[in-house]
Amino acid sequence: MIITYHGGGLIKAQLADKVVAFNPIGKDAEEKPVRFGANLVLISLNHPLYNGAEFMAHGSKTPLVIDGPGEYEADEVFVRGLPSSGPEGKINTIYSVLFEDIRLVHLGALVEPKLDDKIREAIGVVEILFVPVGAGRLAPAEAAKLALSFSPKIIIPIDYSGETKWLKDFLKEIGNNSEELEKLTLKKKDLLTDEVKTVVLKVS
Repeated sequence: MIITYHGGGLIKAQLADKVVAFNPIGKDAEEKPVRFGANLVLISLNHPLYNGAEFMAHGSKTPLVIDGPGEYEADEVFVRGLPSSGPEGKINTIYSVLFEDIRLVHLGALVEPKLDDKIREAIGVVEILFVPVGAGRLAPAEAAKLALSFSPKIIIPIDYSGETKWLKDFLKEIGNNSEELEKLTLKKKDLLTDEVKTVVLKVS
């Protein structure tokens, strides 16, 4: 699996020709939209920074779009969307995704660091966690505490919008060794460890 970061909350997870996109940037966002082909698009929040599904249709790919809580299956990708607190009182959807035997959890635009026990139970085991750490989302200390509470194998901070101080504070709070990568390439066997690693992905 290859994971890349494209600004905002936009994560691209790809295995062979199968692509899952989380929270594509929309045309009315301050950040520039990114275009690529996806099989499946997951939208956490109805907001220009996260709802640019139209940019994920490219070439022969016309994606299935999921934009709220529920359980879904598409092309052997299993998705559970869970309601949580987003900005301005809106519902934010956390996505727990089983993609080729790897569990990805994207917290979307989460603003509340304390999750209901039922939500945490429904999220289940977390292997790769995408956590928002920027202004208007979770504060660095809150984000770090919540991320570590899931005991994921890999933590990837997102949504800090170029605010390097937020990111630096988050990494300090996490306290483990972090590495910066252009992209994260991994297999299931790479996650068979007790170590928690933080990876900062450069914006592609």
